Amino acid sequence: MSSLCKDADRTKRIQFYGTDRKRRTLRLGRISVKAAEAIQTRVDQLIQCKALGLPMDDQLLEWVNTIDDKLFGRLARLGLVDKRARCELGAFIEQFVARKKVQVKTTSLLKIQQTATKLNEYFGQDRSLNAITRHDAEAWFADLKTKVSLATAKIHVGNAKAMFKEAWKMNLISSSPFMDLKGGSTPRENARYVTPDDIARIIEACPTTQWKLLFGLARYAGLRIPSETRGLHWEHVDWEKGRMLIHSPKTEHHPGQESRLVPIDPRLLPLLQDAFEIAREGDVKILDMNHGGQVNRKFWKIVKQAGVESWSAAFQTLRASREIEWAKEYPGFAASHWLGHSEAVSHRHYTTVVPDELFSRAAGREEKAAQYPAQHTAAEARMGLKRRVRENWVHQGKSRQHEQLQATARGCEKMKSGAGGIRTPVP
Repeated sequence: MSSLCKDADRTKRIQFYGTDRKRRTLRLGRISVKAAEAIQTRVDQLIQCKALGLPMDDQLLEWVNTIDDKLFGRLARLGLVDKRARCELGAFIEQFVARKKVQVKTTSLLKIQQTATKLNEYFGQDRSLNAITRHDAEAWFADLKTKVSLATAKIHVGNAKAMFKEAWKMNLISSSPFMDLKGGSTPRENARYVTPDDIARIIEACPTTQWKLLFGLARYAGLRIPSETRGLHWEHVDWEKGRMLIHSPKTEHHPGQESRLVPIDPRLLPLLQDAFEIAREGDVKILDMNHGGQVNRKFWKIVKQAGVESWSAAFQTLRASREIEWAKEYPGFAASHWLGHSEAVSHRHYTTVVPDELFSRAAGREEKAAQYPAQHTAAEARMGLKRRVRENWVHQGKSRQHEQLQATARGCEKMKSGAGGIRTPVP
C-alpha cells in the first residue's frame, strides 16, 4: 500500500495514495530503518481502515493514542485519523462529572467528585488518559488504601472504573487500566447486633418523641436513614392492616422497586401512636428532623447516655439488626423484601452476625425470653392498656382491635377514615 523512501540526508519518508487517488507523503525525519518500517506498518493499517471504513483494533488504537503530538498532527493532516483520539485526565473527568449531574443522585455525585479529586491529585490533570497504565492504577489504589479505609478505597475504584470504561467506549483508550481492580461495596468487619434490650434503653434515653421514633424506624422497621424517613407521611401508615408504605429513593431507578410495604412491629406501634398524638393539624410528614451532621452527634450522645456500647455505621447497624431478627422468624425472601434489597445483598452485608440466643438454642440451653421492656416513659396505666392493644393487634387480628387503637390513639380523640383504612386527625 505504501512505500518507504530513504533520502540522501538519511531522512525517511512514507509515500502512499489517499482515497482521492492523490499521492501523499509522510515525512519521518532522521530515524532508524527499523523504526520507519514499524511506522509504515501502522500507516498501512490506517490506510486500510480508512478505505474500508473499518474501526481500528486495540493495538492500532493504542499506538495512535501514544504517539507524540508532532507525528499525530502529520497523520491528521494526511487524513489518516479524523480527530485526536486522546484527552487529558482533568478535562475528561470534568466532562464526565458534568454528564453525571443529571443522571445520578446528589450523594452519588458527591462520591464521584471525590474520586475525581483523588485521581487528579495523584496523576495530575494534564496526564493523558492513554498514558495511565495498569501498573499506575494499581499504585494509585495501593496509595489510596494508606489514606482511607478499604471500603472507601473500593468505592473510589468503582467510580474510576466507570470513568475509564466510558473513555474506552469513546475510543479514547484501547482498554481501561482499572479493569482488573475490584471495586464496589465491602462487607463490614466486626459487625454488631443491637439487642432488643439495648435499643429499649436507647429509646428510653431519647429526649423527644421524634428521636424515639427515629431510632424505632431504624431498628424496628429497618428503614434507610435519612433517605426513606424524609418521604414518610402519615398517609403511608395503614393502622388497620399494620403496615407502612415506604418510598425508597435508593432503589427507585429499578423497575418495581420504587416502594415497598413494611410491617409495623408491635414495639414500633406505640412510638408511632405517640408521634401521632402530638402531631399538629395539617402535619404531613411523620418525622420533621434535619438529618445533617448534628444528628450523628446527637445519636452517639444518646447511645452514651443510655449506657450502651457504641458501634460503627450508626443507622445501618440498626437496620442490619432488624433484618437479623426477621431472618430468624420469617423466610429470607420476606425479610429481604421488607428491607428493600436482594437476598444476596442480605447475606453479604446484613445477616453477618449470629445473636447469642441462637448459640444458646443450638446448644440446648435456650432460656425463656424476657418480654420486651417498655419503650417510653408514659403513665403505667396507659402503657398497660397499650400493651393489651398491641397483643390483640398481633395475635387476634379481629375487627375490634381497630376500635381499641382508636381508643388509645390521641386520647380517644375523634379520627376519620381515609382511603385504604388510613387514619388522619380531624379538627
